Amino acid sequence: MYRVKADNITIYDDVHLAESLKVISPKLTLKDNSAGSFEITLPPGNAGYNTVERLSTIITVYRDGNEIWEGRVIQEKKDLWNNRILTCEGELAYLNDSTQPPAKYENYTVYAFLSAILAQHNAKVGTDKRFTIGTVTVNETIDRFTNSEVTLETISEKLVNRLGGHLRIRKVGTTRYLDYLQDWPSTNSQEIRFGQNLLDFTRNWDETRFATVVVPRGIKLDESPIPELEAYLDVTSVNAGSRYVTNEEGISEFGWIETVIDWGDIETASELKAKAVAYLEDQQFDEMIVQVSAVDLRYLGITADSIQLLDEVRCISRPHGMDRIFPVSELSIQLDKPDASTYILGDAVQNTLTASSRAANQSIINRIDGQTTAQQTLQAAKDNASQLINSATRGYVTIVQSSNGTQSLAISSDLTYNPNTNLWSTQTKLWRWNINGLGYSTDGGRSFGTAITIDGAIVANYITTGTMSADRVRTGILQSQDGNVVWNLNSGGSLTINRGSISLGSGAFSVDNLGYLTASSGVIGGFTITSWSIYNDTLGLSNDGLRMNRDGVSIGKFGTNNMSDHPSQRGMVMDLEYTGNYITWASLDTASAGYYNMKLTYVGKNRSVSGFTSDRLTFGCDIDGNNWLAHRFWINPNDGGINGGLSSSGKCYIPASINSSGQVTSYYQVEIVNGVILPWS
Repeated sequence: MYRVKADNITIYDDVHLAESLKVISPKLTLKDNSAGSFEITLPPGNAGYNTVERLSTIITVYRDGNEIWEGRVIQEKKDLWNNRILTCEGELAYLNDSTQPPAKYENYTVYAFLSAILAQHNAKVGTDKRFTIGTVTVNETIDRFTNSEVTLETISEKLVNRLGGHLRIRKVGTTRYLDYLQDWPSTNSQEIRFGQNLLDFTRNWDETRFATVVVPRGIKLDESPIPELEAYLDVTSVNAGSRYVTNEEGISEFGWIETVIDWGDIETASELKAKAVAYLEDQQFDEMIVQVSAVDLRYLGITADSIQLLDEVRCISRPHGMDRIFPVSELSIQLDKPDASTYILGDAVQNTLTASSRAANQSIINRIDGQTTAQQTLQAAKDNASQLINSATRGYVTIVQSSNGTQSLAISSDLTYNPNTNLWSTQTKLWRWNINGLGYSTDGGRSFGTAITIDGAIVANYITTGTMSADRVRTGILQSQDGNVVWNLNSGGSLTINRGSISLGSGAFSVDNLGYLTASSGVIGGFTITSWSIYNDTLGLSNDGLRMNRDGVSIGKFGTNNMSDHPSQRGMVMDLEYTGNYITWASLDTASAGYYNMKLTYVGKNRSVSGFTSDRLTFGCDIDGNNWLAHRFWINPNDGGINGGLSSSGKCYIPASINSSGQVTSYYQVEIVNGVILPWS
């Protein structure tokens, strides 16, 4: 039944008793999410005694001609009789022989991330230690960093420990596939039925939590028959007036053991009762671990070899009211004494991916910049679907007829169908297909999370397609495969592009990967955009400054310029074009005024403005020097204007009186002698 090979040399065969095939205590241990281990002692006469070498020799265990485990020797000791005592680790530990370079994986699917991790590993190791991406049913989009961790540690810490699931090695020919499965992959058709001795086969389960009676409570009610107490929804209306949901066989065997459980979000009595029944039959045994020996299985009429690691097995105990599917999370097989083998049923086993040997690669490898394309994503989805469908090992086809005469075709993971309820066990996974649609359920047909129905609806968590045509797409968030572009269409939505650009039309409007906006043509808020300016009838902004227009004519501009005598000096100017007549500062003196009053006006040279003199600066308000000197001024008594300096004789006129119009009506004649103002002599 069992055979062991070291490379191509048979070192153990329980059918043949040749001296060269004798070994001592061959024991294989398989665990969920573990490389597993194999221990074997080779006496000096064994065929592999002189050929088995640590790390290099491949050890393979076969059952009924089928490979069930592969690994390598990692540790050796010798006893007093010179027997070689070998400890081996499983092939999952080959992933300890490589490390992952520093890299950032942003918005990767689990499938894409695991593919990238395996690609890094495969590029460094020999063909005998490589893995091909297999079936991946853990569907998440993740952000992860790697920084020289061992590959197996990367998979453990960044996937399994965070997202759960189960790693499985699967061989097809010479190809070694690594599957990453969300659920336990298959349900065994066998059943384990226990009587009163069930607790003799359990461990790590607190018996004080066992109940034969449940008092379920739903949502809090607005009114209470006892005003001083809070009241909750109960099951009396659907449970023959009783508030207790009971396991009658359990009460008969163990007595009345009552517990109160709150489901505060349940609003209907029928749903509340269903929750209580499920608790009695299933949920209260969540932390139970069942240990079964091969002898027990044979006694129960079950062939030990029919149950494999990661199988789900239905366990029934009528006294406990238990009808539950337990996963096989650990096997301990004594190859030379199969009756001593044990099976651990339950999912409370620690995820242990690390093994003893690590060939750590300390060199830092260049960062991975490549991202998956849409085409690669589609191909990856096709590959994963192919792996998922082709890797199925069990399934049971049932033609079901409901009470209304409707027939359905069901493909289920077990044979727990109950025609009275038209349902399977709560842990049964199944596809169901009838005239109304096709759907997949993970709770025995109570709900269908993936479905195609007669009304044209498709229900799915993930849809991967090459091209999708639709009359309307109604969604909340649109996101690119690599997460670079995110368009939130919900209320107050936003468009985010981390890298790349937006380009509309001919590319006249674009945003580059730094967020800079470029618009070479168009209209914004009444302003026309060209490749070099933005303007309307009044303003024009270009590389020579801010230009003012009137009636389609440029009047002047604010900008920069240089003096002809000082070209190296920088300055800001306000230029009056020859097509403009004046520059002025004006003020709206009162809120109700209908016009602006000029306060400082310059009329251009050779221009004509009524009431003003060409090439002159005219004030429309008083000047206050605020105690600062005015240099090189003198007063022209002829028109009240100002020009620079005193006369050569030091004589000048100053205003003596000013009329209501601001005009000078009389003057003083003065001269300055030694800094003193004296009457003009």
